[in-house]
Amino acid sequence: MNRLTALVIAFALLLFAPARALDIQLTSGDWQPINIFVELFLGEENLNGQIPSDIIADDLTVSGNFRAYKENQNHANAMSAERLGDIRNRGGEYLITGTVNNKSGKQYTLSFTLYDTLTNDKIGSYSIVFNNENQRLVAHNVSNWIYETILSKAGIFHTKVAYVVRHEDGTNELKVADYDGHNRLVMLTSQDHIISPTWTANGNSLLYVSFEQNKPVIYQQSLLTGERSIVANFKGSNSAPAASPDNRTIAAALTEHGGLQQIYLLSGNRKARLRESKGIDTEPVFSPDSKHLAFISDESGSPQIYQFNLDDNKTRRLTFGSRYNVSPDYSAQGDVLTLVRRDENGDNISILDIRNGDTIPLTNTASTNSPSFAPNGDVISFIDDRNKKNLATVSVNGKVIVFWRDSEQGEIINPSWSPIKSDWF
Repeated sequence: MNRLTALVIAFALLLFAPARALDIQLTSGDWQPINIFVELFLGEENLNGQIPSDIIADDLTVSGNFRAYKENQNHANAMSAERLGDIRNRGGEYLITGTVNNKSGKQYTLSFTLYDTLTNDKIGSYSIVFNNENQRLVAHNVSNWIYETILSKAGIFHTKVAYVVRHEDGTNELKVADYDGHNRLVMLTSQDHIISPTWTANGNSLLYVSFEQNKPVIYQQSLLTGERSIVANFKGSNSAPAASPDNRTIAAALTEHGGLQQIYLLSGNRKARLRESKGIDTEPVFSPDSKHLAFISDESGSPQIYQFNLDDNKTRRLTFGSRYNVSPDYSAQGDVLTLVRRDENGDNISILDIRNGDTIPLTNTASTNSPSFAPNGDVISFIDDRNKKNLATVSVNGKVIVFWRDSEQGEIINPSWSPIKSDWF
């Protein structure tokens, strides 16, 4: 059986895929994901409700590159050509199986094997020793290994998301959580507004804007020590921080120039205005190679996205055909931006191919904001205004939309996806 035939068979099995920890919504249409079957891991029921096979299946499906099916059986100790043939005949291209054994006390060993069912090949087999508190991280690392092995692309399932929770009583919390909403940590609590968290290039600190001095001031906070320092407290407003990937520069929107918001580059004690704009410039974001800066300007009469070349100091307008394009963020490759674009269906998450100007909508909910690319460029986090207490993600092909099932107690604003590596996580 070839892979195309396997995909057709697997599509019919979608209705039988069980719900798991995340609220995963799959779309139909022209979509050919890799179909992977995930067996129940032998002994995983002893892990206090943290089921590795469920976590792995969720991870792979969220990416939009896989459709994962849970199998409530296990053949880790008795895999056969007949078993692989059964999965192949049901549309499966890959099979993951494994065991969890209690090594001693709170220490466990997770062993897993990945099979290619179309060739009957064992692709890889590994064992990981872990403690109780690292159960989810171990499962995410297995997902990363599968992702990297099959797709030759880095997995992002161990990464974090920073965001702000705004409560009804006026309290604001700066939080960091696993990408899927687990292991939430409060980094700062304040009765003053906190907005625009973003990560430094090494993933060890957050930049954000706090109003605790009765005006917007940009702070940097170490996630390793909790120490805070002021990055920008110039006359007027200091907002929209962005750290360059080479860790040399911070871009920020300041109102020093006659009260008109403009973008400045901050490096040590040096401050330089990016350009002389006829309008309001804000929301800067660096390209992965640190050579370009995308930002919003209304100099044409409405909010549009522009790109500034830091080598030749030239500005290029990127968005057309809509009077409202905001919140740019670069993909890992730097050739695509995600943004919020207003069209006949309202404000939706879209992607823009910088090379040819093509824009593709990924959502149709009419009320989305704050997109942030995952560090491998395959998934985008965002806020759906109809469900502000649960962070959402959408795969870059638009085929998988996910909501955290475990709600926050307040409204989530300004999510920002972490880099792929950090000394902190």
